[in-house]
Amino acid sequence: MATIAVSVVNAALFAPSARAAENTWIKMEFDPGADKCLTARTNELSSGRWGVRGEECRWGDRFQLWDRRGANIVKAYTNQCLDGNWNGEVYYMEYNGGDYQKWNYTQSGHGLLVKNAATGRLLSTDEFGWFVTTQSVDMGWTSRWEFSGGE
Repeated sequence: MATIAVSVVNAALFAPSARAAENTWIKMEFDPGADKCLTARTNELSSGRWGVRGEECRWGDRFQLWDRRGANIVKAYTNQCLDGNWNGEVYYMEYNGGDYQKWNYTQSGHGLLVKNAATGRLLSTDEFGWFVTTQSVDMGWTSRWEFSGGE
């Protein structure tokens, strides 16, 4: 019971509001007219960490809606943030205020480079746009993102 109480207190103190202010897709133009959107999966990778992947963009799909709140990328209508680690894994989990949940944005050509503040690694996909990871170098078009549309 004490663990649950501490979790609730931490969520109340540190979590950004669970509002949905600027929900958008985080999308990569895979082929003209065939964008891939960052999609929250329901598979739990490990305790408290859930997977993400690229999928065809679907209007109004809450699993594809994200809200940029300062340096955090928050899953719409939740207090769960996009997170990453030194191994290049990308997932989402409850907001904890850590640097692994912070992202920096740099305009580059036809999109934004999205860099993890803790690791310096860039949000990327594989050549098919499905597997979402972070890379230590700019991978070209698979590292370019746009925040728009969705709801």
